[in-house]
Amino acid sequence: MRGTDFVFEDGIKKWIFRDDDAFMIKYSELRKKIFKDKEVINANGLQDRAKLVERFVLPLIKTSAVYIPEDYNAIEVNDIGNQVNSAHIDIVQVTNTHFRATMSYLAALEDIKAKIDEYLD
Repeated sequence: MRGTDFVFEDGIKKWIFRDDDAFMIKYSELRKKIFKDKEVINANGLQDRAKLVERFVLPLIKTSAVYIPEDYNAIEVNDIGNQVNSAHIDIVQVTNTHFRATMSYLAALEDIKAKIDEYLD
């Protein structure tokens, strides 16, 4: 709604905003930067979710916070960014817990195997 025009650069749609629309200009700069970061996104899609959060979502949260409460889009973007960051933190915690449990089960099975081997000998 806020774009005055758009162009395609390297296959990516780039919106053009009014010169006084500081939030959208900064948002577009962050977006353009992240699409050029091949460690995060390349032709095959998302490469590293943690880097996406670190290099795009967190800077976007900080950028949008500057324009709250005046800019309603900044409020929405900040809210969504915080949800994405929280979800990422949650899934990292769940994944770590899962791997700790799996390694614990593996250690228990190795111990049981050793005891069975000892008994059979």
